[in-house]
Amino acid sequence: MVLGEATIKAKLQELSGNWQRQGQRLVLHGRFNNFVDAMAFAQAITPLAEAQGHHPDLEIGWGRCTVLLTTHDDGGSLTEKDFNLAKAIDQIR
Repeated sequence: MVLGEATIKAKLQELSGNWQRQGQRLVLHGRFNNFVDAMAFAQAITPLAEAQGHHPDLEIGWGRCTVLLTTHDDGGSLTEKDFNLAKAIDQIR
């Protein structure tokens, strides 16, 4: 279910300060010391995403891994799924 503005703002407060809202996406810009660490972070996200049946878009490069969350099934909107996965990702940071 698509979340309303007030709910989105409240749920953003529950996440680490590293997450940003960009339109209808939650975005995390992870910075790492090298490519291997960036890949390890991406790989750590994989079982979390699989367990929740919600898969982020990942952009990986040397020393960086950007996580983009939106619910494609709901037309690219923010839903509870996005915030649940963001909270799980916060636990591995």
